Amino acid sequence: NFPTLSPTSTERMAPKRRRTDSAASAASASEGKAPEAMPSSHTILLMQPEKSANSRTFFDYERPSDMAADVVKKYERRLRQLNPDTNDFTYDIEHLFAYIDELADLSALVFNAQTQTYAPFGRDWIKRKVFNNLRRQSQAPAPGGGGGGGGGGGG
Repeated sequence: NFPTLSPTSTERMAPKRRRTDSAASAASASEGKAPEAMPSSHTILLMQPEKSANSRTFFDYERPSDMAADVVKKYERRLRQLNPDTNDFTYDIEHLFAYIDELADLSALVFNAQTQTYAPFGRDWIKRKVFNNLRRQSQAPAPGGGGGGGGGGGG
């Protein structure tokens, strides 16, 4: 497990934000939106790839979706390390989830602007974010498509 953050260290990590309409943020809170549904929810990924406490590290993101995309990049980087002679990888979500499960420790802290605190989330939440992010990417139009019909094959 990761060490707990003291209030002073949490204050130092509080994201710099633009002021938002208080009525809009109150409306979001009253609708029960989760932190990932709120705009720009600063996210910290706490990762310990190996059993050694020396492998503990953290990564800083503007929002949970950025964190989810980076978890996928970390997995793909690991695939390249394990298979240096292979340039093209195909994998299933189960392989990605197995990678997440094999990490010694993994959790995320997501900033809640209403309470001015970071809420902790575990592996299952991270997996859901990764899955939702990949699903969203697969449904999005291809980059550079410029508004005409469908580009190349699907995924």
